[in-house]
Amino acid sequence: MLPGETIRNGASDECCGKKLELQVLHSAAGYYIGTYCPQCGPYSRESDYYSTFAEAQLALDNDNVKWRN
Repeated sequence: MLPGETIRNGASDECCGKKLELQVLHSAAGYYIGTYCPQCGPYSRESDYYSTFAEAQLALDNDNVKWRN
């Protein structure tokens, strides 16, 4: 992972002048906790992948996220 690749490791938490919030997102690899800019699209992947939306949302809600190293 490159320095600053995730917000937890130094990347900005803003895009297009707006603060980005952590949320459950989905890609071909699975569900993950990350950030999304409405104008630019997916911005960062902060966590490992989860099998289901519910599993990822529960981890985010309970502050029990499997953060990327």
